[in-house]
Amino acid sequence: MQQKIEQWSYWAVGSLLLIYMVLRARLIPMTVDEVTTVINHVPRSIPDILFYSTDAVPNNHIINTLFIKLLVWFFGVFHFTVRIPALSGGVLFILTATAFARKGANAWLRVFAFIMLVGNPFVLEFFSLARGYGLAVGIMLAAIYQAVQYFENQKYTHLVAAAWLGALAVETNFTVLNWYVPFLFLLLWGAAQDRSHARIRSLAPILAAGIVIALLAYLPIVRMRASDQFQFWGMSSFYKDTLSALLRSSVHGKAYFGRHTTDWLCVIYIGFTLVSLLLGIWKWRENKWRLNTPILLAGMCGAAVLFNLTQGFLFKTPYLDARTSIFFYPLFALQIITLARWTYEMRPYAALLLVLPWSIYTVANFNNCRNLVSSYEWWFDVGTFKTLDYFKDLYKAENRSTPFQLDTNWLPYNSFDFHINLSTPHYDKYVQLAPWHGQHAYPEHTEFYYTDNPDEIAKLQEHYDIVFRVPDSALLLFRKKQTSQ
Repeated sequence: MQQKIEQWSYWAVGSLLLIYMVLRARLIPMTVDEVTTVINHVPRSIPDILFYSTDAVPNNHIINTLFIKLLVWFFGVFHFTVRIPALSGGVLFILTATAFARKGANAWLRVFAFIMLVGNPFVLEFFSLARGYGLAVGIMLAAIYQAVQYFENQKYTHLVAAAWLGALAVETNFTVLNWYVPFLFLLLWGAAQDRSHARIRSLAPILAAGIVIALLAYLPIVRMRASDQFQFWGMSSFYKDTLSALLRSSVHGKAYFGRHTTDWLCVIYIGFTLVSLLLGIWKWRENKWRLNTPILLAGMCGAAVLFNLTQGFLFKTPYLDARTSIFFYPLFALQIITLARWTYEMRPYAALLLVLPWSIYTVANFNNCRNLVSSYEWWFDVGTFKTLDYFKDLYKAENRSTPFQLDTNWLPYNSFDFHINLSTPHYDKYVQLAPWHGQHAYPEHTEFYYTDNPDEIAKLQEHYDIVFRVPDSALLLFRKKQTSQ
């Protein structure tokens, strides 16, 4: 009976998380990067999407883009429709997390595994956005699970599935290569452990997957490198650019431990990673350098970090930022889950000292960060729907026959453009955007202006009145004073 309650609790929590992600996909306005995907990349031909034949501007979300293209062809352009691929990644992620949790020998460890995998609010955000990160992470976790299945039962089909699902994750988001290259190496090592002819033959699907993904990625990467697309942001350090940014985003910038919250989280992350990696190497040595499930799970995160550091050192490729590195979080979760299980084997009660604080902190952080209003990375698009609804109501109140004219700076422009002119329902009857004018100052004849920029606000106040404040943000809608029109 207790086991049934536990299993039903996974499904209940998983269903609630899926509802949460669906609501976010429906209620949150399109963000600037999503609009870029839909406007710039989706209309291209399939060969162009695959190989960047006409434009080297990064679109490292190829499978996601093709999936969106198919959905738009069937259902038209709607902000929920273009987010379905990401949502499907979320479904796959939750199902796989549930499967991982069930492998625990103890109820506390099983619940801990589930919480750690699904409890990061920043990762969950990308299952509701029309970008490839969420879909890639879902496929990546499924590939890891298939590898675990292979090491546990030695079935050839699981090995093939692990190699090819990993390749599919890379084609969904190229940054996952930082995990896939060491993962392929570990799969090859594991498959080569048994030197029988049947096992040596099993290396073929792994090598084939690596070759195929290398060929598919070659042209896009070469074209991006030729036009310096990898250099468009600076390169500081892995700690500052990737680790610190990812952990700060994972708590949505909340100062749980004062102004040094991110530093403390980094210390904890590094500490657990080093302990897991060293213990994994020791266990690997004890196992006569033969891989098994816990060694695989304990070593992947450190291996991916090492590969990323090596890549940056050799090719001067800038380190990943917060969203491009979200695949590190499930790897960290898997290694700390493994560490908890090893601790339980040695000292059952000592494992609670690891499991309970992490579980409570993860649940509390998710509760603090959850919202149905905006994404953490693209907060400046939070007011799109509210502002458009304001124009709709104002249009009716003033009995207008022509749409209002709205201007804004480059940050919110894409979101407004999508929802006014592209998505269903259209708002173009009520409001139209002023012609794009780049980074130049706003045209003073425009009736409405939307911004949160302090410099723009200071210039606007002489001739404009604030007519709408977006709730819980600094975004303001200005209207030109009647005496100035």
